Amino acid sequence: MLCDEATVISGTKLAHQVLKEVRRDVESWISAGNQRPHLTVILVGDNPASHIYVRNKIKAAAAVGISSEVILRPKDISQEELLDMTVKLNKDSRVSGLLVQLPLPDHMDERAVCNAIAPEKDVDGFHIVNIGRLCLDQPSIIPATAAAVWEIIKRMGIQTFGKNVLVAGRSKNVGMPIAMLLHTDGEHERPGGDATVTITHRYTPKEQLKIHTQLADIVIVAAVVVVTNRIPKLITTDMVKEGAAVIDVGINHIHDPVTGKTKLIGDVDFEGEGLRDQHLCGESKDKAVDKHLPVTALRAYVGCGGNKKVKKKAAFITPVPGGCLCLASSGIVPRSSGQQSQASNRPVGCLASRAVHSQAEWRAPQCEEKLEVDYTEQPKLLKLMQTCLEEHHSYCINGLCAFHSELRKPICKCLAGYNGERCEHLTLNSYAHNSYERYIAVGIGVGILTSGILAIIYCYVRKRLLQLEVWLI
Repeated sequence: MLCDEATVISGTKLAHQVLKEVRRDVESWISAGNQRPHLTVILVGDNPASHIYVRNKIKAAAAVGISSEVILRPKDISQEELLDMTVKLNKDSRVSGLLVQLPLPDHMDERAVCNAIAPEKDVDGFHIVNIGRLCLDQPSIIPATAAAVWEIIKRMGIQTFGKNVLVAGRSKNVGMPIAMLLHTDGEHERPGGDATVTITHRYTPKEQLKIHTQLADIVIVAAVVVVTNRIPKLITTDMVKEGAAVIDVGINHIHDPVTGKTKLIGDVDFEGEGLRDQHLCGESKDKAVDKHLPVTALRAYVGCGGNKKVKKKAAFITPVPGGCLCLASSGIVPRSSGQQSQASNRPVGCLASRAVHSQAEWRAPQCEEKLEVDYTEQPKLLKLMQTCLEEHHSYCINGLCAFHSELRKPICKCLAGYNGERCEHLTLNSYAHNSYERYIAVGIGVGILTSGILAIIYCYVRKRLLQLEVWLI
């Protein structure tokens, strides 16, 4: 397909469309006699960018009729205090959706904080349950940027079935979720794009990167490295296939030598300007030969990108600013994939209601006795169980993980020490497909996709069955 010029996708217009749809859903939800959705944001520290992002989210929530609040905390707040606050908000029935704005100060473990949020209130979709469900093609809350990319593809009618897709970037919050959405089966519980997906990253040799992009029908550029080492205009005209769809998720602030002001650009050389500024180009192109993609080499490589415009070669393209991130940063892009919980009957378009599925939907397979998850204990139990299990090994059979019987005593000892009494019973049984009523403990191996193991352990404590969620990362 030859194009005189690409269709420039306006993220701003799409965001306005979605806002209207979500507002209608919220109004219908409230008129049916339900509680108004409420979003709570915890903002730690004084990072200017974080404050801007939060302000945009609050503004978007107000635009669709969702009430909200921001809880400000100093950057020296302890992780324990932040976790305690998160646990209390998990239990607050008034809070429909909860997010902790990232990044957090260096002394905090972001993964631990994300996992402390109840999965059904996890607006960002960063809890390991939501990520795991996404990887297993099950209904889940999808991270905002990945959801925005998916929404753009669907609304613009860009075909993914059987197409080659290049995702430049492997971050767990952007690149990986995008790849999961695009490569999975369209007939699964959480329908995917049925595309053939290739993921590249900053260590992909530049020659290989070019080969992959030239073969791709869809190029999604989310080359998030670190803020100080981002790679502006990574994708140049000669790297793009005629008629490809190019979606740019990158944000780079550079100095414009003409105006003397800061200029916002993406990871794609949209106008074919190249990087002629010496402080951006770094080394010469000759010095970059045969290097793997250190930032200096990449900058040199893209520095002579030519003066053709990518938008003249592609069929669809998103600009920066005004593209994908307009939709993502609004915070109201449809975020829940797959079928909606029948128990909740919440409006399809509402951000907060998407983050508030019934607990039954998110609860692990259960025994006959109805169990409740006590999120108050999760961080402490997580640490205890991680310490215990890290000292022992597990093995995998057909993708399912079973723990050695050696774990029986240390787990009992661990739980007994924590609860102050003896753990009288702990049985490790095998996993049975579609039959959850009879087992007590099972580990489900999902390491192929997530490099982690989800272990759900049931044990008798205080003469009743207590459900513990253990996440090994």
